[in-house]
Amino acid sequence: MMKHKDEWDDFILAVQTSYGFNKLCCPMIFTVEGQLIGDTKDFTNYAKDHFGKEYTEAKEILIKRAKEN
Repeated sequence: MMKHKDEWDDFILAVQTSYGFNKLCCPMIFTVEGQLIGDTKDFTNYAKDHFGKEYTEAKEILIKRAKEN
């Protein structure tokens, strides 16, 4: 269901509460069936476990993140 931008804060809080998140994950990734996978790290593990696929980030992204930290 589409949400108006003014509804997002309440929606995110409701999802966070219903799934017992201690912190807000971003992005929130769901399966086609509507099951919450979690954040990017959880999706990476899900893809590896279910499909045998490993995610590797582009070198440019890794360099950018290293400079930010």
